[in-house]
Amino acid sequence: MGSERQADTRHAAYGRIQGLQPGFAWRSLTDYRWRTFTLQDPVSGFWIRSAQREDVRDELSREIALANVLPLVVILPLLVIGVIISIQLGFRPLRILEKPIRNMAPERIHPLDDRQAPKEVAGLVQAVNGLLRRLNQALERERRFSADAAHELRTPLSALRLNLERLATRHPEEFDSLTESVDRMVHLVEQMLLLSRVDAGTGFHAEPVNLAELIEQSIADVVPLALKKQIEPELDNQCVLAMVSCHSALINTMMRSLLANAIQYSPPGTRVTTTMREEAGGFLVQICDQGPGIAVEDRERALSRFTRLDQRQGAGAGLGLAIARRIADLHKGSLTLGDRSDGQSGLCVEIWLPASDRKSLTAPVKPE
Repeated sequence: MGSERQADTRHAAYGRIQGLQPGFAWRSLTDYRWRTFTLQDPVSGFWIRSAQREDVRDELSREIALANVLPLVVILPLLVIGVIISIQLGFRPLRILEKPIRNMAPERIHPLDDRQAPKEVAGLVQAVNGLLRRLNQALERERRFSADAAHELRTPLSALRLNLERLATRHPEEFDSLTESVDRMVHLVEQMLLLSRVDAGTGFHAEPVNLAELIEQSIADVVPLALKKQIEPELDNQCVLAMVSCHSALINTMMRSLLANAIQYSPPGTRVTTTMREEAGGFLVQICDQGPGIAVEDRERALSRFTRLDQRQGAGAGLGLAIARRIADLHKGSLTLGDRSDGQSGLCVEIWLPASDRKSLTAPVKPE
């Protein structure tokens, strides 16, 4: 290197070292690898080199990394938990307001308690309460109109029916079709009154009732209609005691309506079978006929109000299934339409109602 002098703090005894380059490098000395840094003093011309053993360097790196990362590993989960708890506590008033809204039904609309609302959303809660009040008033007007209209129609229709009966005794061939039309209007008015009461959901007090007895009574009520069409109603009751919490008059109305529909759409000389069994913490009632049935794509529409899929059959107004499903919903049950399990033509209406008492006895199977 000419007149330049060299100094190696680690290997001075080895004499002059040629080819020094400033910067970092790796060297192997005394059975170890060294990480070196070389620098030349511009004033004195000396070369200065510092070195560190590789194993010591790795150990120090691990200790430094562990010292920096370990606090983060410990603190970060605590920080996340603290943030989650803070968010939950901050949104707790909103969750308290959410619960009554989620459980609110059209027949039980009430304002929210704005005292538990945070100041930031107090205005929103007041606006929602105003909307709920207007909605409740609109629904109440609708219910009152349906009930009043149906009630006011009963008297003139009854008088018209009596006058037609007197005229029909003299000229039956001229007034039979008109009498049937009036009967259909009377039936529609009765269904509208019932639907208005069911939609209101008030005035119905549930009590423990044996569902098996209600079904037997409903079948007995429609026996005259079944005999008129030479249809045989059958009952397959697999439960001796089936206690449900319900309004017995509503359940009886629902069963009679479904049985009458099954009889109405079944050909003469067929059977309408009613089965009941315990299922999923409640009782499943299945009413199956041998009529034309309902296509799968039309079943949901058949359960809507004022829908008659076949205008040629029956004299209803398309409210029977809708009322039946509303009654089932009112009792926290369900009503669905399905096919017969034996593959024959027909429709099966399934009604599930929750049990009020788990002490239900399964009837023994009778040998054939």
